[in-house]
Amino acid sequence: MEERGQYEVGDFVIPVDLPRIFVCYVTNAYPIGQGDDQLLELQPLDGPWPIGTLLIRMDHMVRAACPVEVDVALPALRSPGRDHVRRGRLPSVDVYVGVGIDDGLGRPSPKVA
Repeated sequence: MEERGQYEVGDFVIPVDLPRIFVCYVTNAYPIGQGDDQLLELQPLDGPWPIGTLLIRMDHMVRAACPVEVDVALPALRSPGRDHVRRGRLPSVDVYVGVGIDDGLGRPSPKVA
């Protein structure tokens, strides 16, 4: 079996369980157990999700995005409604406090007030 490296905050990855390529930014990476497994919080750069959505995946359910895939996804960030990215940064992870996950499929539940 091929040995995987560890993902870090700021890496670009692609979930392998989605029907098409959606480049995501790793906003957090949590170690799981004694091995190299990680639980990843991912911010999609585009796709059908509202801004602020986080996807949750285990590290073996993503692959590293190649530079061309990231370059293709970045123009989507410059579209209207994504002003936070035009200022040159992704939103803070603090924006996502209170976001839960429904039925393990990576769909965010409403924020808790």
